[in-house]
Amino acid sequence: MPESVSLLIKGVMPVENGTAIFLGNEEKTFVIYTSSRVGSMLANASRHKREKRPETHELLGDVLTGLGVNLDQVIIHAVKNKVFYAKLVLNMRNELGTKVVVIDARPSDALLLAVRFMRPILATRDLFDSLEDMSDVMRKIWSKSET
Repeated sequence: MPESVSLLIKGVMPVENGTAIFLGNEEKTFVIYTSSRVGSMLANASRHKREKRPETHELLGDVLTGLGVNLDQVIIHAVKNKVFYAKLVLNMRNELGTKVVVIDARPSDALLLAVRFMRPILATRDLFDSLEDMSDVMRKIWSKSET
């Protein structure tokens, strides 16, 4: 696995065309833009609130749990033409040992699962270093929303 950086979801904010998800650490913050629906689901997931009918990430989470598969971590690993790419790192233990599977995922789905299962969110070091630091932008937005 390439070197990675631990991230936190530092903020989720509605924007004109959807939702801005601010991810980062004490070093830097970057933004992934997604739909308003994902922003709403992320807020619900962080409060452990579920819809009456399962959303796709809830269904997948239930399937993983039912099969005894654990989500180890989420890794955001690339951005191309402003589109981010992520991977789910899954493991399953049985009497034969442990099997680790890495699956491509949309960052929105990966983040929703990470929040649901309280699992680490990572970015590859190369990706993280290549992204613009949006910490000041986030602080300005939050300070305007508080006034």
